[in-house]
Parts: sequence; structure tokens; C-alpha cells
Amino acid sequence: MGAAPSSPVAAGERVWVTGASGGLGEAVSLGYAARGAKLVLSARRKDELERVAKACAARGAASAEVVVMDQADGASVGAALAKALAAPLDAVVLNGGVGSRSTVAATDDATLRRIMDVNFLSHARVGKACAAHFAERGAPGRVVVVSSVQAFFGLPGRAPYAASKHALHGYFDALRAEVAAAGVSVTTVCPGYVRTGHSVHALTGSGAAHGQDDPSTARGADPADVAAALIDAADRREAERVVAPGASAVAARLLRALAPNALFGLMAKRAAKEQG
Repeated sequence: MGAAPSSPVAAGERVWVTGASGGLGEAVSLGYAARGAKLVLSARRKDELERVAKACAARGAASAEVVVMDQADGASVGAALAKALAAPLDAVVLNGGVGSRSTVAATDDATLRRIMDVNFLSHARVGKACAAHFAERGAPGRVVVVSSVQAFFGLPGRAPYAASKHALHGYFDALRAEVAAAGVSVTTVCPGYVRTGHSVHALTGSGAAHGQDDPSTARGADPADVAAALIDAADRREAERVVAPGASAVAARLLRALAPNALFGLMAKRAAKEQG
């Protein structure tokens, strides 16, 4: 599991979780709640955030503050940043995101832009601000960003999503190096399929909801298990943690590094099957 934890988030420390209204974000929030953290919970749906806040209070959170944020809306992101950073923050988990289910040819520009706004640009903005907040306080803060195994290769029918995750890696790898001397850690967590509503809420090429659960997502990992791995990786200040049970993700990463043409051939066959 890596080196021994170094100064893990302790009871009473303040943790901001985005995308906290369900799925992995909710599981991460509950995980930190069990440790007595003071939580700041963000997502678009206020009613769902309030539900999660109550569950976190019951789990042991010292407090659970609801801060509504639409990651596709720059003004909303700015307002949430002002509220979240109004008091000292110890960790941020950048989790909110949206999937895609469309070929490149069938994806309109507005949908591509929305996915990049939500999955990359909002995280880049919040991560930058939080890292600066930690450095200015002289505190060993943590920036944790949820990426995907699709950051290592692009699946056909998922191009905008894969692109947004590739962008996260480039940006946060650079940020990690730039803030290391200030004692700020940046941890990128890369799950495989997780049993959440990701597929149902994914966007088609026109921007409509996909509206159905893919079999691979339905068979995915338990969000609580992925959340536990994420929190452990953050505690250990790991640079990167892949959380993808099974051989397929490992094999794909190895092929991408060692035999890329073989991987591209497999992806072409998959695309032909899906489009046939």
C-alpha cells in the first residue's frame, strides 16, 4: 500500500469534497466523516448535498457545510471557492465530473466544451486556488484529484472524457512539482469502473443524458472501497494511485507503454464492433 501515512487528515481538519452529492464523492465524504473531519460538500444538487450532509453528521463528521457549485459555470465555481476558502482548509478532493458516450464525429462542440469545463477546467481552477491557500498558510495541505484509467489511453466512444482526464494528468503533474517545496501534496487517483450513476448521467454527442447503465459500470468496484483507497493514498501523500481491480486495465496500460500499436489495433476492433 506504500509508505506509512505521514500526518493523515486528523479529526477536526477541514476537507472540501466536490461532486459530493452521490457516487464516489458521497463515499469519500462518508469516509472522512467517520474520522471526525469538518466537511465542505459541493455539487449542483442542493437537496442531495443536504442528504449527504445529514449522513455525514450521523457518521461522525464534526460539521458538514453545503456549498452549491456548478462546475460548468465559472461564476458558480468562483462563489464556491470564496466560501470554501473563507476558513482554513486542510484538504480538497476534486471529484465532480461527467462521462461521455459518443464517437468523435457525433459529438458537437458545445458538449465537448462542457465536458472539458466540468472535468478539467473547474478542477484546474479549484486545485490552483487550494494549493495557493495551503502554501500561503504554510500548511501541509493535500490536493486530491480523481482521474481515471482512461487518462492512460482513449477508449472509442469516450473521447471527450478521456481527453479531459489526460489533461488532468498533465496539469496536476506539473502542479505537484511546483508546490512540493511548499509542503503541499498532489495525489491523482485513477479508478477503473465504479458502481455509480456515471454511465446514466454521461453525455451523448448532443449533450443529452445517456440514460442507461453500462454492464461494465454495473459490475464496477464498490464506491466505498475506492473511497477508502483514495483516502489512504492522500494520507500517504502518494503522487498517483490506480484503483482498478482486474487484469484488463493493467494489460491496457502495459500495452500502451510497451506495444502501442497492439493496443491501437485492439481499440480499432472494439470501435468497429460497437459501430457495427
